[in-house]
Amino acid sequence: DKCFSVEVCAKGVLDTKLLARLHPTFCSIPWFDSPALDSTAVDRIPSILLAKRLCGQGHRVLSHVTGRNLEKRRALAVLNSLKDIGVRNVLAVQGGVYLTVSSGKIRNSLGAFSGVAEGVSKKGRHLLKADKSKDDSKCDFPYAVDFVKFIRQNFGDDFCIAVAGYPDKHPMARSMDEDINYLKEKMLDEHVIPHTFGIRSSYLATTHFIFHYWLVRPSTPGRDFVVTQASYDFEAFRRFSQLCKTAGVSAPLILGIFIFGSYGSLTAMSKFCRLSIPEEVLTVVAENKDNDAAVREFGIHHATTLIRKILRSGDGGFQGFHVFTLNDLGLVEEVLKRLGFLKPPIEYP
Repeated sequence: DKCFSVEVCAKGVLDTKLLARLHPTFCSIPWFDSPALDSTAVDRIPSILLAKRLCGQGHRVLSHVTGRNLEKRRALAVLNSLKDIGVRNVLAVQGGVYLTVSSGKIRNSLGAFSGVAEGVSKKGRHLLKADKSKDDSKCDFPYAVDFVKFIRQNFGDDFCIAVAGYPDKHPMARSMDEDINYLKEKMLDEHVIPHTFGIRSSYLATTHFIFHYWLVRPSTPGRDFVVTQASYDFEAFRRFSQLCKTAGVSAPLILGIFIFGSYGSLTAMSKFCRLSIPEEVLTVVAENKDNDAAVREFGIHHATTLIRKILRSGDGGFQGFHVFTLNDLGLVEEVLKRLGFLKPPIEYP
């Protein structure tokens, strides 16, 4: 059984009725903070407000929390707030240059690895980023592994912890091997036991998805699963999985998918996230860049084909797929229909 999940954003319009019909295994929420808030007023952070809303609607939530921009006291307040509203799953990331906001709306996002939002300029457009020039010695959590340890040490098994993986290599890693070594660092200890905590059944037509969360032994300050950055290439996912296995990383992999709906969304997301676009994809999209309907159709077709390959691959490491939506759930709905996971409602006479 595989899981299907979506990323939704705290900024912008979210169709919660459509989200309920899609019935994802879980919803992930990128970190989006507000510098105007008092350091203790974490319950009013936009990402936490959305998490509370979705938990109240019965969704399982995976909250992203970026460590580099948080001091220990604020990190504890954030995690306790998430725990209090019912969140039991956290994606622990370092944080970086991740969000662009225009007129209060998210234009681009790094998906699973969204960084803290520093605010919007008076002109309505501002590049939001973490302070990478900050001395590591002055950060409580300079790297994701430091944050993973902190969460496990302070909250035990209260949270399932996800970490980030990069099928096309992290932009700052010098090589894929180096990047896999960093991932292995975040895994800490590979002795995990399957557990039923966090299981949720999701019925999409006749297809039954169950996402099995994994719990680490209480003495292990480690992580539970990996959510990858998006890739447009199945072979990149396959190579990434093989490299993980070779390195001894055996945690479940949830593979990131971005469904592009226009030439602009493809190029903006890929540039922003430094994703590699296969030549055949770029050629088709570039030739039709002024035909939005054609590019949207091709984006849906490409994502559908990619997900089918994932589901049929037989790779035991692939636990499922995770769609970075930018709140465009209509694209997700169309892909799920083509996969046979959603059927039109029955019309009675």
